[in-house]
Formats: sequence, structure tokens, C-alpha cells
Amino acid sequence: MEPKNGQDMNTSREQITTTLDEAEDLTLFADETFDTDDVDLFEFTGEEDSPLTRLKSIILSLDWEITDEILQELADELAELQKVWEGDKVARVYLQGLGKIGRYLRSEGAYAHPNAIKLLLTFYYNFEKIISSPDITGDTIAALLKSDVRKFKILQYQISQTAPAPEGDEESEAAVEAGYAVAPDSQDPLQLLKASILGLEWEVTDTGLEEFNQRVVGVEETCGDDRSAQVLIQGLKALGAYITEEKADAHPEAFTLLHSFYEG
Repeated sequence: MEPKNGQDMNTSREQITTTLDEAEDLTLFADETFDTDDVDLFEFTGEEDSPLTRLKSIILSLDWEITDEILQELADELAELQKVWEGDKVARVYLQGLGKIGRYLRSEGAYAHPNAIKLLLTFYYNFEKIISSPDITGDTIAALLKSDVRKFKILQYQISQTAPAPEGDEESEAAVEAGYAVAPDSQDPLQLLKASILGLEWEVTDTGLEEFNQRVVGVEETCGDDRSAQVLIQGLKALGAYITEEKADAHPEAFTLLHSFYEG
């Protein structure tokens, strides 16, 4: 089904993507909490033939309860919508962003950063606003994208500074239940590897790949003659080589496998 909005969303990448390098120090936003007061998931209703009808239903379900089943529905629907808006750069930013947040939520579960679900709702709301507003201007679209990609980068940084609570750590578990991620206070190779994997899932860059490879080597040096661990290390190296070759075109399942090898 074709999008109903006649607005040309193929704005140039230079216009729609934010360059945080030119403006902000992400460390200033390590503790920022995203505001969703302006997010009204019922603002755009009554269009039964909207291509976002199914996605809206899934987002509403996630706003109520986050489960693996619903997150899988999200992944499946986003894959279908990628076909609807193939070649549309604005839609690609939002759909890929929603997919990355969904995979992160599925991977981390109760340990996910509290800003993740807030950004998921914001991404959907603003994407629906763009699709459902026939008179929206290119400048407005660019402003929404700049704000949302900025939040995306901030969340990426926040996630890279956090780690899951150790099992049996009652104080850490209490912090997670209260909605806060636990920041690592050591240079544990496994925690550093986890952070590098999360960074790659958000954005594949040469710097991120180099860091990932360094973290894998760091973990390998602690494994000694543990053959099971060495098998997992080889799997991580193989996936790293594949992602290095494919970059942003790497299959999403590659990142799921990264998490699986790490957890293994």
C-alpha cells in the first residue's frame, strides 16, 4: 500500500541527519530523561487504510506491556513497511531506528535503559505525524528528524555507559526494578565487550568495529585454554568480519547472533 501523504520525504541526507560532532558533548546528557508529554498515540485516528495501522497497534501494545512476542511482531511489521517505503530516506531513518530499539529491548529485557521505550514511542509518533500531515513542510520534517536522531545518539551513549546488574546483586537488582541501569565501575573485559556490541547495533562505524575487535581480543586473553570460550570467541570474530565487510547492509540477525555469542 502506498503512503497517503503526498509530501516528498526524500530530503537529502545532509539535511535530515544531525551531526552531533559539530554541536554537543554527549557526556553532558548522560543522565537526561526523555520527555514524552507531547506524545499522543491517539492523535492521528480514523484512517483505517493507513499503512501504519498495524504498527500503531503494536506500539500501543508495547506501551502497555513489553514482551518477546510483541517485539517479534514489531520486527515483522517493520520488515514489511521497509518494502512500502523502499528508497525513502526519512522513512528509512524512522523504521531502522524503531527496529534497533526493538532489538535492544528484546536483548536487554528488564535491564533495558528506561529511555529506550520512551524513544520508541517518540519515533513512532513523529513518523506518524509526518505520514499523516499532508501539509507538513520539508523544514518541519528536517527539524523532527534532527531532534529524534539527536535523542537516538544520546541514548546510544547512555547505553554504552551502562551494564546489566550482576546476578545475585540485590542492590543492583533493586536499582533495575526502580527503572535505572547500573553503570559499571570496573574495566571488566566482558562489560566492555557488551558495550561495544550495543554500540555496533545502534550504528556501524569504523571506530565501533575497531573497538569491538579490541574488546574481543581482550576477552580472548582472559579465556586461557577454555575450549568452549574459544569457540564463542571465534564466532564473535567471524561475525565481526562479516559486519566489517557489509557495514550498514549487514543482516539484522547478525547483531542478534552477536548477543547470543556474548551470552553464551
